Amino acid sequence: MFCWIELVDYNMSPKDFFRIVIKLTALFVICFGIVPVMANLFFITGYEFSIEMAIVLLIVIMIFVLFVIAILNRPDKIIGFFKLDQGFDSDSFNFSNVESKYIIEIACAIIGLIFILSSTPKVLYEAFMYFKYNVSYESSGPFSLDLYNEREFYIEIIFLILGLIVLNYRKWISEKLG
Repeated sequence: MFCWIELVDYNMSPKDFFRIVIKLTALFVICFGIVPVMANLFFITGYEFSIEMAIVLLIVIMIFVLFVIAILNRPDKIIGFFKLDQGFDSDSFNFSNVESKYIIEIACAIIGLIFILSSTPKVLYEAFMYFKYNVSYESSGPFSLDLYNEREFYIEIIFLILGLIVLNYRKWISEKLG
């Protein structure tokens, strides 16, 4: 049985290519910039709490959000300012059967997998430390100096859930950003 698939050549200008790269950069800033700062804002407790720290974190979040909005709404101005589309040998890149949505979908899958793969061992370790901290008060074994870090445990759970969300909704994200 033969499957006939017609391959369509998709020519992409350097400007289109850098639009995709800029949108992927915005997605990266959201995942690795805004989310960790928001997690730190929500987990300011105990001796670390101060209103000044909360205000600074809110200002940092606002700067990140404004940066992402600027990146998503004005990619052509960024490309023009840095002259990213100039100096290429040809006026178009030839990608076979590749659209910008597909590239963004692949990037979302990679980011989601990075979140999942980097957070899972940390969640398991922190869960082990939680179990050890609550069951045994002995300070023996290879982890005797380590203490359970509840804040780190919750932050890693947030990253794990975020990775699962990005991985599961990658098509929706690529349609919105593409």
